[in-house]
Parts: sequence; structure tokens; C-alpha cells
Amino acid sequence: MMKFIQIHVACTAIVAVVVLAPKPACSEVRKEALNTIAEVGAALQRCWRPPASNMSRTGMQITYRVAFTRTGEILGKPIITFESPDASDEERLRYRISVAEALMRCTPLPFTEALGNAIAGRPISIRLIDERGQRRI
Repeated sequence: MMKFIQIHVACTAIVAVVVLAPKPACSEVRKEALNTIAEVGAALQRCWRPPASNMSRTGMQITYRVAFTRTGEILGKPIITFESPDASDEERLRYRISVAEALMRCTPLPFTEALGNAIAGRPISIRLIDERGQRRI
């Protein structure tokens, strides 16, 4: 139970850092405005950097839900909705941190006015898979 509390507190602190930290412009997000939800998902996936390979888990999956304002800033708190069930608590924490870092690095996102109006306040889910070291067939 104590380990759960420690991880919960650490994750709450990570979310607070993402929501409250000043956000520099992300050089990894394309410069032109995003106009579709697919482009938003692709931009967020490009921003994500999994933990260092010596601290990662091949095949690890993590999904989070996040909502944005019209101007591309995070609205509320991002929520982790899925993690690989066989991952250890330490692995889960490292991947949660990598998601928080990606959101800090890449928001606010550059939405077109039309997309900003359509997406504002509506949560979207982003699924990330650490495929490093896996062979593709």
C-alpha cells in the first residue's frame, strides 16, 4: 500500500509540473498549424521520447487522455488510462515521466482556428508503444 501511495504522489507531482510549468515553443512540432485530430495525434507522438534504452521495456504501452483549449494549451490534467499490465511500478513511473516531459516540451500546440474551435474541451486519447528493439514483419 505504501508503494502505491508513493507512486500516486509522484504521478500527481508530474501532472502538476506539466500543467503549471512555463511552456517554451516546441521545435519538434511542425511550424504550420495543425488542422485535424490525426495531425494532433501525430504531433504528440513525434514529441514523445521513451525512457533511455537501459531503463525501458520493449513493447511497453501507455495511453493517456488529454484535452486542449482553443489555443492548444492543456486543459485540466492529463490522465493515464492504460499501461502494459506486466510492467513493474518503476517502469510505469518512467513512462509516465516521459509522457509528462513530452507534453511539457510540445504544448501549446499550433491549432488552426477551426480545429481549435472543434477540439476545445474534448478529450482525445493518445496511445504510445515503445517499439525500439522489436523486429517488424
